[in-house]
This record gives sequence, structure tokens and C-alpha cells, in this order.
Amino acid sequence: MNRVRHVLAAAVGLAVCAAAVGVNATGSSNVYRDLELLGQSLSIVRDAYVDPVDVSVLVDYALRSMVESLDQHSTYLDSEDLEAVRQEAEGTFGGVGVVVASRGGFITVVAPLEGSPSAEAGLRPADVIVEIDGQTTQALPLRRAVALMRGSPGSWVELTLRRKGFSDDLVLRIQRRMITIPTVPYSFTLRGPDNRRYGYVRLASFTTTAVEQSRDALQRSVKEGCAGIILDLRANPGGLLDKAVGVADLLFAEGVPICYTIGRQGSQRTDHASVTPGIDSLPVVALVEEGTASGSEIVAGALQENRRGIVVGRPTFGKGTVQEIRELGDGNAVKITTARWFTPHGYCIDRELGGVDTTRLAPTTPPRVGVVPNILVEEPTPAFLEAELADALPVAWMDSVARVVHPPRGPTELQVDDSLLRTAGTWLAHNSPLAASNPDSAAALASALRDGHPAARQFFGAELARRWWPDSGASKYLAATDTLVHVALAFLADPVRYEAALDLRADVRPDTLAHLAYDESE
Repeated sequence: MNRVRHVLAAAVGLAVCAAAVGVNATGSSNVYRDLELLGQSLSIVRDAYVDPVDVSVLVDYALRSMVESLDQHSTYLDSEDLEAVRQEAEGTFGGVGVVVASRGGFITVVAPLEGSPSAEAGLRPADVIVEIDGQTTQALPLRRAVALMRGSPGSWVELTLRRKGFSDDLVLRIQRRMITIPTVPYSFTLRGPDNRRYGYVRLASFTTTAVEQSRDALQRSVKEGCAGIILDLRANPGGLLDKAVGVADLLFAEGVPICYTIGRQGSQRTDHASVTPGIDSLPVVALVEEGTASGSEIVAGALQENRRGIVVGRPTFGKGTVQEIRELGDGNAVKITTARWFTPHGYCIDRELGGVDTTRLAPTTPPRVGVVPNILVEEPTPAFLEAELADALPVAWMDSVARVVHPPRGPTELQVDDSLLRTAGTWLAHNSPLAASNPDSAAALASALRDGHPAARQFFGAELARRWWPDSGASKYLAATDTLVHVALAFLADPVRYEAALDLRADVRPDTLAHLAYDESE
């Protein structure tokens, strides 16, 4: 009873405040009447419903429904939700390490976090999670899906996935652990086709340490005499807006526009430009795909539209809005979309609330969803082969292989011999534990090894590199065998092709891509 009185009193108070400040919600002719209807409805449900109801639950549901009806990123946060958001911003929480969004009524993977259980299990951007521990995700609120996947380190969760190109659903059982969100998990130099050094920086998120870690990685590249920078933004779901702007600032001269935000009805505009002289003399290639979202799209869009660098890969996710957390008096909070962010040319690339800034572009200008690369590079649909091989080949067996095979001088020179793959396939088919428990699966994996499947070869090479060079061997090997990295190096090593690509966009001038497309024979 007291909770109802408090809610009704709050409704009256809100109405008085609304009148005092001149609130006039779109589509609402009378704020007083609307709040009175809310109080009346709550009283009717409390007094007349066939079974007793918990008014606190009703109020909580009403608050959530009100905020979550706005867009997929706005939500009501209770104290537990708020603490989870804070932990995520600080970069540590218990779970499987995957960033998701609500799309088409289901939960869709934006990106698995670098080195997380979800990445190791084989989740990929654009995978649709249709069930979590047997519970359907259709119409499931995003916050609820996130809560179901998080949990105590050591516990397990089962995800049922739908992946483009696969006729059957895929089921993964993943063990949760403490997740530390990486910012720059690794950076190093690679040799280009011109034999010059190029810096490779893997930027995985925009947490509180993003600017400092990115600055250190970029400055190391400069000190080592690199002739260009590869900025890998794949599977980067974003993070804090000011950190994304700060990272972009490191790559521009002073005073270059990075993005700007516009709040409600065009008011509250904030411009973000570079404020300190950055590393603006080296050519830059940014690598992107469907898991590149939010803050990483700010960086990619700024590089592209300022002709500061070229973007290579596949179109990005498309999140062009800004959220703020407004705390309430009871320890709960509202996370609400307060602004759209725009690229320097005036595009809000959000897939749900996007559009164009008509003060800069004609109203008839077609909107854009995500950042479309200068150079489009399609790759085959990834399979779960790596995860299946990781389960099928015991650690001790891989350790023994690493001890008897002679390593090359470094991970970028590592080449997995066909005879080694055939030997692994034979062992897997006839002597492995999997051969005894599931001979059909063992035979299929053995066939992939014997046939030299690219994913099997890459998995085997990464496992050997991880053992021979524990610090960053696997990362260097994977970068050296990465198609998009090869494309980036080819453009960085050819100033003429690089300059020409600055003015391309794959969806605007596809006819010009033929003579610039990466040739594997180079």
C-alpha cells in the first residue's frame, strides 16, 4: 500500500514539476492527465486483479517498458544492472565475453571480445543467438540476455546459434570466467612487400585506458622506424566516446574534425576535433568488419572522411548514438540515448536512428548504415573448425609436436607443412580420444587436416607459435597469415594505389575497385 501511495505522490510531483518547467511531450496533450491515468491504472490493477500482485514488480516493469520502448540501447537499470555497467566500463566482469545487440527480435553478436571464452568457442560477428540455456531469445530484452550469459567464473552456459550459410543451428557450451576487456592486447611490426617495417596495432575496445595504451603502441611504431600503421578495429564493439575521440586524436594534426554530437531536436551540439598534434605523417589503414561498432566506427569514419587513411574490410555494424546514465534517488538509474553522433561530413550511421545532418547535406542525401570501406574485401563464412580442433587435439599432444618440430626464426616466418597436417589427421582419426568416443567427428576433422583446410592450417600454426613464442607468437603468426593484413600491407607499400584509394568508397564507386583489388600473387 505504501509503495502505491509513493508512486501516486511521485506522479503528482512529476506533473507539478512538468508544469513548472514547461514540459510538453510529443503526442501528449496533457501531462497531468497522463500521469493521473498511470496512477489510476496502477490502483485498479492492485485492487481488482483476480490474484494479489506485487506492486513493486509492476512499477519496475512499467519503468523498464517505458525506457526500453525508445530504442535498443536505452534501458532502466536496477542496482545490480548499474554495477554491471560500471564493471564493464572499468573492463572487468564475469561472463563469456561477447558484445550483443537486439536485431530483428533476436539477440545478435556484435563481436566476441579478444581472447574471451566466446571467441575461443568460435562465436563470430552477426551470429544470431536463438537460445540461452534453452530459453528463447525472441523478444527477450537485451539486458536480460546479457544477464543470462554473465555469471560466476567456472560456471557454464549453453548458446544455440544461427549462422549465415549453415542450415542447422549450432550449439556451443561455454565456460564462464573473469573477463578483462582488452584495449590494445598486442602491437608489433610486420614486414611489407617492399621489405619496410609497418606498425600493427590491435585496438580491441575503448575503456578508460584506451588513449594511453594506443599512444604507447603508436609511439613504439614511430621509434622503430615504421613506414605506416595498420589499425585493426575488427571485433571492436566500442566503449567510451571520449576515449574513441582521444584515440583518433593521436592520428591527426591539430584542429581536424573527428565527429560531432547533436542532442534533442538539434540542440546541445558538441564538436569533437583533434586538440594536440598527433602522428599525422604516416599512412594509415584501418581494418573493419561487422563487429566494428560505435567508438571504432568514429575512428574509422574520421580517418576515411578526412582522407587521413583508408578503410579495408567489410561494412561496419552501424551504431551512431550516444548514451548517458542518469542515476535515480533509490540507487537505480536510467541509461538513455541522449544524442546522435555524426561523421565529419554529416552522416549519422546508426542502423536504427540514423540519418543525415541537413545543415550540411541536402535532405535528399541517402543515409548510410555503418562505415563502408574504401576497399571491400569479402572473406568466406567462418566455420567452427578452430574450436572443434581445439577440443579434439589435447594440449599434451600439441606440446609434444612443438617439442619435436624445429621452429623457424620467428612467428611471421612460420609455415605449416602439409606432412605435419597429414600426421595430425592420421593421429586424430585413429589414436585420439575423440576417435574412440565419436569416430565420425574425428574422421571429419582428420579429413580437414589432411586436405590442408586453411582454417586447420591457421589453427595448427597458431598453436605452435603460442608454444614457441609465448608472449605474442600466435598473434604475430595470425597477423602474418591474415588476408586483410596482406591487403593493408600491399596498399601501404604502394603510395600511388594508397593515394587513389583515399577517394574510393565501395558502395559509391565499385567500378573503380577492379584495378585496386588485392592480388594474392603480389
